[in-house]
Amino acid sequence: MLVGAFTLNREESLLEYATSKSIETAEIPLEEGWSKLKDHGIRVLSDVLCGEHSQKIPFGNKVYVSLYTISYRMCSNTGTLDHSKALYERASEEIRLFLLSVLKPEVSDLDLIPSDDEILTRFAHNWSNFKIFIKWMQRLFGHLDNGYVADSSTPTITSVGLKSFYDVIFSSSKLRVLESIMNVMDRERDGHGVDAEILAGCIDVFVSMGYTKSDDLTSVKAMALSAPDLSTYQTEFEQMLLKRTLAYYTKISTQLLAVKDSSTYLRLVEHTLEAEADRATKYLHLSSHPKMMSACKLALLQRHQVTLIEHEQSGVVAMLKQRKRNELGRLFRLFKHLPGGMLPVMSAVKKYVLMQGREILSDYSNQRLQNRKGTQSNPETIKKLIAMYTEMRHVVDEIFEGESQLQAAVREVMLEVVNSDLNNTSSVVELLVIYTDHVLSGRIKLLESEVELALSHAAELFTFLSDKDLFAETYRRRLSKRLLSNRVLPIHMERVMVSKLKMQQGAPFTAKLEGMINDYSLCQDVERLWRTSVRDSSSNNLAASGAHQLDFSVKVLTQGFWPSQTHHEVRLPDKMSAAKSMFEEWYRKQYNHRLLTWMYSLGEVIVRGTINDRIYDISVSPLQAALLLIFNNTSQPASFQRIQEELGLNEAVGKRVLHSLACGKYRVLLKSGRDRDISVRTDHFQINGDFSTRFRRFSVQMPSAEDESKPRMDREIEQQRRFSIDATIVRIMKSRKRMSHQELVGEVTHHVSSFDPDVKHVRQRIECLLEREYLNRDDHDPSYYTYIP
Repeated sequence: MLVGAFTLNREESLLEYATSKSIETAEIPLEEGWSKLKDHGIRVLSDVLCGEHSQKIPFGNKVYVSLYTISYRMCSNTGTLDHSKALYERASEEIRLFLLSVLKPEVSDLDLIPSDDEILTRFAHNWSNFKIFIKWMQRLFGHLDNGYVADSSTPTITSVGLKSFYDVIFSSSKLRVLESIMNVMDRERDGHGVDAEILAGCIDVFVSMGYTKSDDLTSVKAMALSAPDLSTYQTEFEQMLLKRTLAYYTKISTQLLAVKDSSTYLRLVEHTLEAEADRATKYLHLSSHPKMMSACKLALLQRHQVTLIEHEQSGVVAMLKQRKRNELGRLFRLFKHLPGGMLPVMSAVKKYVLMQGREILSDYSNQRLQNRKGTQSNPETIKKLIAMYTEMRHVVDEIFEGESQLQAAVREVMLEVVNSDLNNTSSVVELLVIYTDHVLSGRIKLLESEVELALSHAAELFTFLSDKDLFAETYRRRLSKRLLSNRVLPIHMERVMVSKLKMQQGAPFTAKLEGMINDYSLCQDVERLWRTSVRDSSSNNLAASGAHQLDFSVKVLTQGFWPSQTHHEVRLPDKMSAAKSMFEEWYRKQYNHRLLTWMYSLGEVIVRGTINDRIYDISVSPLQAALLLIFNNTSQPASFQRIQEELGLNEAVGKRVLHSLACGKYRVLLKSGRDRDISVRTDHFQINGDFSTRFRRFSVQMPSAEDESKPRMDREIEQQRRFSIDATIVRIMKSRKRMSHQELVGEVTHHVSSFDPDVKHVRQRIECLLEREYLNRDDHDPSYYTYIP
């Protein structure tokens, strides 16, 4: 009660004094006014901060207003002596005395204190008390900042206080405090608890010391809101922080790598980096965040990236093999922002794709070498390549966030894989054509939506082919067989595949394919008109021959669109010949000036025959049908010469037809010789009376006339390539007029998209165009060519 009464009397006395001086116009003497300010203001503030005063707040509103009024009137009364300079100097000295007498003793013996926590507690308490003290000093003497300080260009009260703190407290204790901060942070990294508020407060002192270079700080609050000069923070604190962080995690990473696999290590690193990011947010200045994280990543990741990524049991290749999607995603997140961090990942991804692709192709080659039945026509190899590429694309797009370097890496390796030579007789080009053939012919049972997806995948593989022209030609032949044998899904699916190729290569690339599909549609219209005509012609002379009794249809094709075929003349049996003549006569009436050329090796004839008291429907070509009908209603053997004479075939074609019927899977004819070769002199043929098969209907395939051992690139494609290179050279030179040899070769290889032209081949075509006078060598520089209009 006595203390409270004394305080109350003091406040009343101070208020009365300040009020009376406000009413009077007389000067407040310096010593008198300073005594009031020091005894009722500065000393009370110091006592409260030292814990020697029971009050937690140094002044009530009345006391504060009274003290400020006294301080203000000592400097602003008109006609009286201005004590601003004296007050400024005395206030500055009081700040320094407070630091020396109150705060300095608390931190003077830090080197003797073994506890880092105790050191940081004292230092943080010092800083907190200083900020409170300087805040109230600025409030008591703030008018000096607006008057005397502004007029005399001297530091503000807050700036004076901060400079004094730096000289008296910070400069002598910073090293010990810094060491304690580092120790406490390392201890927190080891999993021990720390006082986050005290740690943040101590680090804040190093940031705040950057304000000592400023003379115009208006308050502690304004100091916190302005940008400091970070040179002190960086040199006195940040450099040591980064050095200690690097050393700590270098040691930890070495220990972890010795006992952990890559997946486990990266999981721990991700957790560690998250903790460090949280630590940086709580304690450090914003500018230190990226530097801190860079130091951690350098020690934990960058120095070990090759070891982590190429680890045999747990690196990127192992993760891809084992489909560890989460681990791959974590690895990508950790390495994507490292300088050059994607390079080893890209290398590992390329290694995996190349290894998987070669394994798929090697399996196919091994099966071919072992002569496994159906290997060449089996679509499984392409299915595996599609599955591999689809999976890798998902990994890159979803897990690796569409990283452009990794996308390019996968494309680069797929180019190498897809354009690999499997063996001397096949390539991925042919396998891809076979796959699309199986999809579009319905051999692979799929729903319509699945068919379109399969075609999309095939088109994606097509983009990696170098020999796109070879694909187009091989695809055209397969398409021809599908359309002519009616082994085709709804025709719009064929159009879907062609449209995908057209989008990639342009309209000229698919012109023939589109022409074939259009022909197929037109054939159906022609066939409807023909069948209507046959029904209506039952009374004419041709119909009287019995030809109209045949279920006979014709597909009329445009010669320029369809693959070239060798024309073989043959003498058809009477009914077949009559049907042919009947159609020719009708077609000439419908479409005048069109020439029909019959391809007897194509098409399908169903020959119904009775062999060994069993009826069979045999699917054969018109050539095979004509030959079988020679043995109709006779059991007598026929020599090769007789068959050749009756049909008018040349020897090579006759051998092929007879071989298919007498030496193939279904041996409808019986050959006199025992070997599988056809002898034109000695062999005789007759219906095989012992023939039997469990199928009522079966197909007898006739072998191709092409030599299977010839190079895959036939003469037609070679010629097309010559034309393409020639056209490209002329087009470029017509535009550029004059070019060097190296520039022209480079432009040609860049512009030819349907295949990869060989440089030697390009050079040969240039020489050819020089001879044909499309180009000329420059008279002044023979390494340059000029265009001849």
